[in-house]
Amino acid sequence: MDKRKLIFVALGLIFASLLAYHGRISQNSTYHLFADTRTFLGIPNLMDVLSNSIFVLAGIRGLCFSWSKSAKKDIVEIALFLGITLTGLGSAYYHYSPNNDSLLWDRLPMTLVFMSYLSLLVDIHIIGRKTLKLFYSFLALGLFSILYWHISSLYGQDDLRIYVFVQFYPVLSIPTIFILYPSSRSGLKYVLLTFAFYVLAKFFESADLLIYNAVGISGHSLKHIAAGIATWYIYQYVAYLSRLSIQEDQQLPTTASE
Repeated sequence: MDKRKLIFVALGLIFASLLAYHGRISQNSTYHLFADTRTFLGIPNLMDVLSNSIFVLAGIRGLCFSWSKSAKKDIVEIALFLGITLTGLGSAYYHYSPNNDSLLWDRLPMTLVFMSYLSLLVDIHIIGRKTLKLFYSFLALGLFSILYWHISSLYGQDDLRIYVFVQFYPVLSIPTIFILYPSSRSGLKYVLLTFAFYVLAKFFESADLLIYNAVGISGHSLKHIAAGIATWYIYQYVAYLSRLSIQEDQQLPTTASE
């Protein structure tokens, strides 16, 4: 096996080992307490609910694009954009009534996004071809992470460690892949912009009340906007890869004739 692949896998194993060593990670009891609880038009937490619309728009745009490309549908792309769409709907549902039960429908589609995106990055930049077995393996891990958290929470022993891995390992993989594979940087700017806006979203999330007191818009609402922009760059990345593939296919007859 390529040493770079071993390094990539080893980093994942190290991250997983650190989480295992850390011990159980429980859901913070104050997690559901958001800064902006204003009700408008009879809708509680309206800004946190409506700010999810950017996910829905990006997801539907991506679904339309991937569905119309060719007769043979790309399952990973469809799953990715379906996950983005459902993330917007699931998060809106959660913020309408924040609790652990509704949080399940927020996090479940997010794992579909994380795992589909990781599968796409690994396929394109490490393996060099689409591998559905890898996607199905990642998807199974993502679904298991949510079921494990939800079931453990029912018994008062909630544990988020697997979900933390599923959420953050794909993000950490972005700089890792492009450091290990500097010659495979197709669409690098879109991937880095996705990474940057996701990091910005996590910052906004951590400063929810502080930002709300300062500007009157909660950090969590801004988190949705920043993360939503990140998904728009995911769409731009997929569209770029599609254009690149078309250009390469068009060059094949010319190359053959030469």
